[in-house]
Formats: sequence, structure tokens, C-alpha cells
Amino acid sequence: MLTPFWVTFTNRQASVCVEASSVEAARIVASEVGPVDQVRDLPYPASPRLGAQSDCPAFCYAPDTCAGRSACPKSYACSE
Repeated sequence: MLTPFWVTFTNRQASVCVEASSVEAARIVASEVGPVDQVRDLPYPASPRLGAQSDCPAFCYAPDTCAGRSACPKSYACSE
């Protein structure tokens, strides 16, 4: 099962969503693009996406806010 992660890079390059089986697997995929700073959980995939993708659409529209959370922080997801 693929879990979405929000990956930030040390060289200030744009952050990406990587879907992987673990934090370490996400770090490996993202390290092919640049030096990884942080890998944090996302409740849903976000855009832009890098590497393998699940069938789940990119629901997360505020990944910088949602990173590190296991659920959407909005009371009514996607309607606030």
C-alpha cells in the first residue's frame, strides 16, 4: 500500500508528494531529484506528484499545512 508523503528539499527546490511504502522509501525516491530535507505524512496525495502513484486523486490542496497530519485539518474537508 502506498502512503502519501510531502517531501521538502534542502536546496529550496519545489516540494513534492511522493507515495511510498515508508518514509525511507519516499526519501530514496525523492533523493533522485535533489537533497531531501524533510519527509512528512500527508492525509491524501497532493500535486505535484513524483514516482509511483496510487489510484487516489490529489485531494490535498494545502500540503504545506497538512504535512505531518494523518487527517485533513479542515472541519469539513474541502469545503472551508
